[in-house]
Amino acid sequence: RRSYVPTLSYLAGLCRIISGQASEARPNFERVQQYSKMRKRNWPPEDDLAFLKVKDFGTGEVSERRALLEMVEICMLKIHVLHTMPAEEKQQLKQKLQEEQEGEAAEEAARALLFSAEISRLQGEQEEAKQLALTALKALP
Repeated sequence: RRSYVPTLSYLAGLCRIISGQASEARPNFERVQQYSKMRKRNWPPEDDLAFLKVKDFGTGEVSERRALLEMVEICMLKIHVLHTMPAEEKQQLKQKLQEEQEGEAAEEAARALLFSAEISRLQGEQEEAKQLALTALKALP
């Protein structure tokens, strides 16, 4: 009954941030927080992940870059849709992930590079994938 409401609310909040409607994302994240307080113990893993991610966000503002990284992570690790994306969209996403971000934390930069490496692998560009992954590892302290 209640399963996946937290996951879908989390994803909707991320989509709002990515589309430039960050102020409208907070109700989605608040819904996730409300559901996390329910007396239910058998949440699906996707809902548990939404609970953890929203808790990690806290009450602060979530940047568009962070929302994009979170969305790509979910698409890659949980709902497995990166491999079904058309080639042109994969290339656009990879380019967006590789854009330099001023003041970006090393962990965020490494995540973006690792996601880019996965897209390269899916595109059949094995050497580029290896290089991106190595660059990601070097970016970490």
